[in-house]
Amino acid sequence: MVLSLPYVTADANALRAPISFSVAPREGYNQPIVDISSFLFGKINETLELIMPLQINIVRQSDLTYVVSDDVFLVYGHGDGLEEALIDYAESLASYYRIIENNSGVNPFDKKLFARLQTYIVPI
Repeated sequence: MVLSLPYVTADANALRAPISFSVAPREGYNQPIVDISSFLFGKINETLELIMPLQINIVRQSDLTYVVSDDVFLVYGHGDGLEEALIDYAESLASYYRIIENNSGVNPFDKKLFARLQTYIVPI
């Protein structure tokens, strides 16, 4: 079964993720596992914004918690519900941005990584 729905928040400027997902039983599990692929864009927090859509992966685990991750920066978030996991992911992504930003002046690898980050994320 494949479903599609928009992820909506109360704040029109907040992080947005149009979501489509599939529900399928996996071998060895009694509960279906939800695999979601989506693109995230918009305001991460009060100081940062995703200006280029970032593909995210959302998985509902066998304990019915959610993990949100990306394959570009390898950041993840975890939560009991989807919204909690997305919020945790956004906080982790913002922390990652600040760490790489702070190290970019002294580490050549972080300087290149920060340049890549800036193609996705900018200060507001």
